[in-house]
Amino acid sequence: MQNTKTWIEKQWPSFLFFDPRHHKRAINIASAMLTKPTASLPGRFTLQKEIKGCYRFLDNKAFDHQMLQCQHYLDFVHF
Repeated sequence: MQNTKTWIEKQWPSFLFFDPRHHKRAINIASAMLTKPTASLPGRFTLQKEIKGCYRFLDNKAFDHQMLQCQHYLDFVHF
């Protein structure tokens, strides 16, 4: 069994994002979602800037849910 950080990095590798800040944000959001899976988005973060960053990330037109879930699909096919 791999640890959480390794799993997150595998799901959202840096090459998926043109901007390294987007990669870092994706990792932070995934960590927060794994830490508090039943919480609302504001309930998952402690700082206001993290909440705002999450909403801005999810509203970004540079990527969509299919791109963010592509590794999940690949893992399922190879399972």
